[in-house]
Amino acid sequence: MQSEESAGPLASSSSSKPTQPRKQDWDRLPTYALERIFSFLNHRDRSKASVVCKSWAEAYESPCLWKSPVFKFSKNQHSKPKFNPRHVVNRYGRFFRKLTIMYKRPGCHSHKFLAKQISDFMHCLADEGVQVKSFRMPRLMILVEQCSRQMTCDRMVDFLKIQTGLTHVDFSNGRTLQTPGLHILENLVQEKVEHLMLQNFFETHFSGITKSVALYSLVTNSH
Repeated sequence: MQSEESAGPLASSSSSKPTQPRKQDWDRLPTYALERIFSFLNHRDRSKASVVCKSWAEAYESPCLWKSPVFKFSKNQHSKPKFNPRHVVNRYGRFFRKLTIMYKRPGCHSHKFLAKQISDFMHCLADEGVQVKSFRMPRLMILVEQCSRQMTCDRMVDFLKIQTGLTHVDFSNGRTLQTPGLHILENLVQEKVEHLMLQNFFETHFSGITKSVALYSLVTNSH
């Protein structure tokens, strides 16, 4: 009875202290657990986590983490080479399967900058011959000023031309002009495309029946 009473305060005291994980415990996390952790992080946070230790750096290189990348551009996107999406394409582009390109809504002085960054990124994808099964870029042209639209469309076309297994495409709310928009679709629509989202793809309604028929023909020929 006496021993139980003397042990009580000691046990209570020790249990009240939070257990602090040792550094080597983080080093020994299994690969699947690290990959799971990394899957919830954006690219910037993944890069920071990759310098924690060697095993975390190895997890960062895992192909499964690069199958469905989401690139979110902003005016500060390329402030550090470590987070440069073009560098990521060169190193991990061969793992891409589902690619999403997004961006923060730009201010009045950053439209041209973002358009240039995204155009360069698309050019890099084409140069590296990156093949994807799913491509999503909502609000394709909202950020682009008139002077930059042709450049962005040309880069998009270059990327689409090299695709051989693309089955899912989402250009919803693209807001493109008629001529460049049709040019994009001409290089996109293939027999393999199964899912094509084009809601509000064009900036305005077609003014002529000829262009409407052209678009209808493009879409129907894809099935």
